[in-house]
Amino acid sequence: MPVQVKKLVDYWYREAGYSFDVTKALLDKKKNAECLFFGHLMVEKILKAWVVAHTKEHAPPIHDLPKLMKKSGIPYTKEFISELEFYNQFYLTGRYDEDKMNFRKTCTDSFTKKHFDRLKEIYIWLKKEGEQLYPQK
Repeated sequence: MPVQVKKLVDYWYREAGYSFDVTKALLDKKKNAECLFFGHLMVEKILKAWVVAHTKEHAPPIHDLPKLMKKSGIPYTKEFISELEFYNQFYLTGRYDEDKMNFRKTCTDSFTKKHFDRLKEIYIWLKKEGEQLYPQK
C-alpha cells in the first residue's frame, strides 16, 4: 500500500502541536518531569513529520531524536545532535517508575523552565525549517 505522505505529515504535525499544548499545560501545573517528557514527544513528533516528508515512507517507530533528525533532511550540526542526545533522557526517565522518581528530583522549576524553553525553541525552529523544505500547508 503506498504511503499517503501528506496525510501522514499532517498527522505528525497535528500530534506535535497537541504535545506542545500538553507540555505548556504541564509546565503551568508544575508537573515538571512530565512536562519534559512531553517536550521530548513534541520534538519527536515534529521530526517524524519531516522524516515522512523527506523519505516518503512511514516514520520509524523509534524515539531517538538524533536518529530522527538525521533522517529528516533538515540540515544540522554535530553540536545540535549532541543536544538532542541530552534530551533523549527525558523520554527514558519519564517512562520507567524508578527512573521517573529520580528524575522528578532533578526537575526543579528552574531546570524544567530552562529545558522547556529550549525544547520550545527547537520545536518552533524544526516546524519552520520543515515547512520551508516540505511545504505541506
